[in-house]
Parts: sequence; C-alpha cells; structure tokens
Amino acid sequence: MIALAHNLSLTLGLSWKGDCGRTCGPAGYFAVFLMFLVLCGGVWLLLQSSFGPLQAYLISSVAFWGSWLVLAIIWFTGVPGIPIDRLPGIEKGIPASTPRYYGPTGTVATWDPLPADDPAVAGREFFNAEGTIRQGDTEQLKSAETEAATVIGEHYAEELGVKASEVGVPGVVVLTKKEFARSGGGIAYTRFTTGPAKAGETATPEERELIGKIKPATFVLKYDRGSVEQPTRMWLPTFFILFLGHMLWLIWYEKRHRPMPAPARERQREPEKVTVA
Repeated sequence: MIALAHNLSLTLGLSWKGDCGRTCGPAGYFAVFLMFLVLCGGVWLLLQSSFGPLQAYLISSVAFWGSWLVLAIIWFTGVPGIPIDRLPGIEKGIPASTPRYYGPTGTVATWDPLPADDPAVAGREFFNAEGTIRQGDTEQLKSAETEAATVIGEHYAEELGVKASEVGVPGVVVLTKKEFARSGGGIAYTRFTTGPAKAGETATPEERELIGKIKPATFVLKYDRGSVEQPTRMWLPTFFILFLGHMLWLIWYEKRHRPMPAPARERQREPEKVTVA
C-alpha cells in the first residue's frame, strides 16, 4: 500500500519526503486517504452487495468508529497492571503494557531556561535535590539536569568563544549544587550552580585551559508540563458521539426497513407474464 501511494504521489507530482525526515506533507495525507479508501471502501463494497448502500455504510461506520472509541479509551486510561496472580493457579499478574496518552499527543513537557533574577523565581523556597524528594520526582529531576547540561554548555561556549561540544558537563564544568522549588504540588523550578571541574591526570591541555576560565554561575529552569493529553481528551468524546450516532441511526433504519422474506424477493425478480389474446 505504501509503495502504491509512493508511485501515485510521484505521478501526481507530490513531494514524498519533507523536513520531518519521513513520509509527510501532501504525500503523507494522500497515503492515509488512499489506505482509508481502499480498506474501508472494500468492506463497504462487500456489505452493500447484501444490505444496500446506506445500510452497508451504517454497519461499517459503527464498526469503524467503535474500534476508534476502544483505541481512544486505551489512550486515555492506558493498560494498567492487573494483579491476577492472587487467584489460585496463576503465578504472574498482567503487567502495565500501554502508558496513558500514547496515541496522538500534543506538546511534550519541556524545561525552559530563565534568568537567575527572574521575578517568577524571586521569593520561592528552593530545596536541596540531594535530600528527601517525593516519589516520581527522580525522573523529572533527571530530565531537568539533562536539559541544564545543554544550556550550561551553550552558555560557557559563547562566553569562552569555543564550541559547545568542548564544554562537557561534567568534564570541564561540574554541578556544585542542585535545587528545586514546588508549585501546585509538583516541581516547577530547578536551580543549578556550576563551577570548574578538577583537572584529572587524563585531562588534555585544552581542557585544563578551559577549566581555568570557568567562573561559577547559577542557572534556573522552569517546567512546562505541555499538553500531551489534549488530543486524547478531544478525540475520546468525538469518537463516542460518532459511534453512538451511527449506532442509533442503524437501529432506526433496521426498525423502519424490515428485511423482505425470500419468497417475496423471488416474486419480485420473476418477469411479468404477458398474455396474448
């Protein structure tokens, strides 16, 4: 199917590759439309030969939107672990297999750098990240530290006039202090204090020179949780309405158009007898 969409796209002059590095743009939309037309159209053709065009559409639509409703429910709830190992004869439970919001996603969570003297940070109470933290904070702090390493490397690279790849964190620069502040029950800000690393025996002369130029600094990052769940929250009620609407329409149609018995259908198909005077 992809090969067919590829060839037809080239024939129609549609670009197959885009800046995203994969099938996207006009050719991507065309490929999805072609697959939908062939797969769903084939089912409709089979059904309409027995039920007629409208009823075939309703039957296939109920199945189509019902399947998407099930997928949307899985995206919304995830597939949690089920501890059925408590039942006799079962040794293992069902592990969690699908995280929440695994379908269409909105903007992902990011750590955005802020000036150390930003008014949003002033007056906030920061805690040492090496101390006691709540469950679930570890992964969030790790992602903040990863983003901070990039921001810190770019800062010192611009300050010293070198490439960011030459300013390693850790390596040339070390984090001497890691702090965080909460807001709304979760970590909202992280603050990192930097300093020069200790030049080891394996350090090159270039690294020793850079270490001598490193000045302590403070970097603040603000957590933007994004809106990963927004598309799922939008599509779940949409699929439910489409499924329910087509199902009620199909029920109404079935009640209004009762199937014709086989003898009656055969009588309709028989040619009228012509009597000759």
